[in-house]
Amino acid sequence: MTRLIFALSALAVGTACSSVNGTVDGESTPITSTYMLQDDDYFGDDGVILLVLSGGGLNCEEMNDLLEELEDADDDDEKADLWADYLPEEFWEWRITLRVDDVDDDLGGKEIDGTEWTDLVNDDDQLSAMAIHYTDWPDEDSFSWWGWVTGEATDYYDVYRSDEGVARISGHNPNESIRGTFETEMVDGDGDDEGEVSVSFSTSRCAALDDNYL
Repeated sequence: MTRLIFALSALAVGTACSSVNGTVDGESTPITSTYMLQDDDYFGDDGVILLVLSGGGLNCEEMNDLLEELEDADDDDEKADLWADYLPEEFWEWRITLRVDDVDDDLGGKEIDGTEWTDLVNDDDQLSAMAIHYTDWPDEDSFSWWGWVTGEATDYYDVYRSDEGVARISGHNPNESIRGTFETEMVDGDGDDEGEVSVSFSTSRCAALDDNYL
């Protein structure tokens, strides 16, 4: 746990340009680490750039270590223990999905519209965001088939989605880094208003996580 505490304090400085102004369901959503992921044919002819902004405190390598250990775990109980070893009991994670014609194109200077909360990103130059609030450590049922049957697989987090809005890409070095803002309204699973936010992101490529998130 000492290593995790050190990582949290160190990354708080390194991700100062990534933050969320505003609240979701009345709560602030602090960011301590960010990852830029991508796939050039995720949508068939179109690619995807996925920005992950997390309060979990793990850098790219540490998150990859956790996911590899989860995959190699002997049972669901071990998975729950690993999660608790690496991550805090409560934190927020943002996932901003940007559909693009070509991941190699420079998006710097572009304004990109957000979709309605019920819609997928059906065309290039569209984006949407999902905010996940992890409220507890998962237990062994959270990783099991039975957990999905009983609902216990999802009872340790809440999900919120963006509703329209606009993103402004202030800088983009294709395949390496991206920065900008996304201003939008957030809603819950019923479409009820949960707050307005302005998400500022500045993150670098983390190719190691592509296969785990995409």
